[in-house]
Amino acid sequence: MSPASAPLLRCVEQHEATVQLRLICFPHAGGGASSYNSWASLPDIIEVWAVQPPGRGARAAEPAFDSLTSYAEAVVDALQAFHGPLAFFGHSFGSLVAIRASQLLHSRGLPLPLML
Repeated sequence: MSPASAPLLRCVEQHEATVQLRLICFPHAGGGASSYNSWASLPDIIEVWAVQPPGRGARAAEPAFDSLTSYAEAVVDALQAFHGPLAFFGHSFGSLVAIRASQLLHSRGLPLPLML
């Protein structure tokens, strides 16, 4: 699965030719990927990807995650399609999901984000 086909992650603006870091953004409770639309103006070396959880935004009809761990596990599974350095940014509840996702990456022996 490529990152572009993973419905949990949405690219705010692709910079495949110049990307040096993919920034994964986790929204606040009740928020969605659209919270990060304005981040497209970051330098082209940073490709911004926003998490679009089920139950919100374009995925409103889907059942929401029932636990923090199931949410973080889904993100970690989706991240398997990425290569190269990552950084995580979480806003409010999103920071808890980002921390839990980092813990899961560590427990699975996978590369950790450069920044959290």
